[in-house]
Amino acid sequence: MKFLERLIITNDKKAKVGWVKDGKFNYHYVNEEEIFSGNTICDIIFHMNYLRDKYPKINLPVWFEIVNDNLKVADKLTYILMECLCYYYLYYENRNVRLFWEPDQSNILTDGINKSPLIYLNKIFSKKKFKTKFLSDESNTHYRKVYRLSDKESDPYYQSMIQTELDSFLAKMDINQESAEKISEICAELIGNTFEHAKSDCLIDIDLTDSYSKSEKGVKVKGDFKGVNIAIVNFSDKLLFEDIKYKLHSEVLVEEKYKKIMEAYKKHVNFFDDSYPEDLFYYFAATQLGISGRKEIQDVGGTGLYVLLQSLMEDSDLCNCYVLSGKYIVIFDEDYLYENEEHWMCYNKEKDFINFPPSERVIGECPIFFPGTAFNLNFVIEVE
Repeated sequence: MKFLERLIITNDKKAKVGWVKDGKFNYHYVNEEEIFSGNTICDIIFHMNYLRDKYPKINLPVWFEIVNDNLKVADKLTYILMECLCYYYLYYENRNVRLFWEPDQSNILTDGINKSPLIYLNKIFSKKKFKTKFLSDESNTHYRKVYRLSDKESDPYYQSMIQTELDSFLAKMDINQESAEKISEICAELIGNTFEHAKSDCLIDIDLTDSYSKSEKGVKVKGDFKGVNIAIVNFSDKLLFEDIKYKLHSEVLVEEKYKKIMEAYKKHVNFFDDSYPEDLFYYFAATQLGISGRKEIQDVGGTGLYVLLQSLMEDSDLCNCYVLSGKYIVIFDEDYLYENEEHWMCYNKEKDFINFPPSERVIGECPIFFPGTAFNLNFVIEVE
């Protein structure tokens, strides 16, 4: 997968304490924490950096042992990133890797873990099956594929093919047809954004949960619902905000929407601090309707993230939905995500993107540097 190695290169710290070596010269990474999260991913990378540095000419076998009896995985994107790490150590470093864990599979947000390629590094070990399932997998409830930039560049109809494949998979689900079409459109556009802006490959993983009931304010809602959990990941040397940042400060902007963005920037300068760094302003700018990072384009574009947010607000319970790029996370919190009458996406109680800073509730910091862009999305859709 293109640029996957940057996940390791850009996080080059080392952690020595915690390794266990057995008599067969296998190294065991043992973690007893109850939540498998971004912090765990960070810890694994740092431990592996130490091992590579200590034995630069020997690709020693490694066992990842996550041993808590009540283990919970933080979200879908977390275990997807663990898959990427394992793929890297298996095929970039040619190292034998095993994973021993028994995570809770009753959480609707991480239900797809039982369809993960990680199952072939656990009790059933098959390096070949892991690779096959990592690159492509489809069933009635799971769709996964690594879409290649090289294929897009060689095939003028590749983007249409992606849309068709997603439409076909989502149409098989017994969920509201309009919602399924909208999710397909969003996913296809975010994949297209990867090709156009990140210039990289894109991994998408979609899983459909079993039916369940839901409650709002303690009252059971009529009908059955299913969760559609999605992770979309690219690794790149370009972060989500960089094109827009460059454009806003290097082009003569004449269209009214861009003038308003710059008006907002001049006001937000007064809000920038350690908890709201300047670069985060451009993340929020990237979600606005009509704002594009493409050069010399001011009248079209900039709809992908905007349409995504509209769909999340209309069709889903916003539970742990976010986008990650670099060191920062933008959290799509339903208490603070609002579209005002002028079609600005706002991230504050004031419902005013131009004049007020985003709430601290929508800003997070990642324990590692993520080279590229990754989405963790959860749609809750009524069963037809």
